Amino acid sequence: MPKNLLLFFIALSLFFVSCKKDEDTGSWVSSAEDYAIAEAFIAEIFKIVDEAAKNEPNVFKLAALDCASITLETDTPGVFPQTLIINFGEINCIADDGRRKRGIIKAHFSGRYSEVNSAVTISFDNFFINNYKFLNNLTLTNTGIPLVTIQHHLNISNVKILSSSGEAINVNGSRTFKLIAGNGTQDADDDIFQVTGNFSGSARNGSSFTAAITEALTLDTCRSVKSGLLNLNVGADGVFNYGDGECDDVATMTIDDRPFFITLE
Repeated sequence: MPKNLLLFFIALSLFFVSCKKDEDTGSWVSSAEDYAIAEAFIAEIFKIVDEAAKNEPNVFKLAALDCASITLETDTPGVFPQTLIINFGEINCIADDGRRKRGIIKAHFSGRYSEVNSAVTISFDNFFINNYKFLNNLTLTNTGIPLVTIQHHLNISNVKILSSSGEAINVNGSRTFKLIAGNGTQDADDDIFQVTGNFSGSARNGSSFTAAITEALTLDTCRSVKSGLLNLNVGADGVFNYGDGECDDVATMTIDDRPFFITLE
């Protein structure tokens, strides 16, 4: 084969390898971003329900929540089951965390939120965060130890998060929220949670992802998860790092010693 032709085929091969690598990188970053959307918004829903429900004599905080009104649906006051209606209205309201919210969250309580094994079924009526719509239910169960630990386990089964263009992020798995600071006050601003658990699902580009927390996530009043590490597979194994405790909107995904910066919703 002539030397010039050989060099041409070598260059062509390198071009296609480079294009494939760029394509893989784009898919990895896109899938990591969609994982992060699911993590952030599911944590946000937990915080909304938790703040609305806890530390009140009747377990219900019948007052204005940030950007929402709260009402109680019950056949017999003081007798369970009971349902909280958390209504953000029909037009996007910009909450204290800067996120745009609209629609209704319904939290159906089998018993008092503070009682071990009490369960909350969380459903949605045209509920959106940043114009992403939530479909299907979540189940939150009190798994704490009386007088020792306040902890709730969130079961996530076939949850869909739809973008404004109708593309879906699909999520299955669980999260456990353990309160490590702020117990005994009615002010959610001093609450700090450690979060553990696993996710699996698919991104809007159709790629699958799995996420296993290896260093507990920290959730407080910051807009995004404050710190923590996960093993995140997005078609390649990587480490997803939320940082060292700063309130920011940037995380890092590292694959094969290559860092990619992920902007958090």
